[in-house]
Amino acid sequence: MIQTSHPTAVSAIAQMFALPTLEALTRLHLRTPEDIAFVVYDESPWPRALDIASVSHNEELTVRHAADRIHGRITGTYKKTEHFVVPSVILYRESFMP
Repeated sequence: MIQTSHPTAVSAIAQMFALPTLEALTRLHLRTPEDIAFVVYDESPWPRALDIASVSHNEELTVRHAADRIHGRITGTYKKTEHFVVPSVILYRESFMP
């Protein structure tokens, strides 16, 4: 039996966990977004096809920065590790209504 108190949202951090999470919600008879919101980290074709909200980030910026830092570490331009935050955005879809 499902408790009357449950989380209002669930996030699948990696795509490999997204489908099992969605399957578990279905087995628990939890509907999105009526009973629980669902969001997947990283945009890809299948969340778009299933109308599932996802977190998206600028992949080109991420790759460009990573390549620059790797090259810089190899050539000696960069001597220490830096933290770099890539801005993210939630792409709201049917599974997650704000």
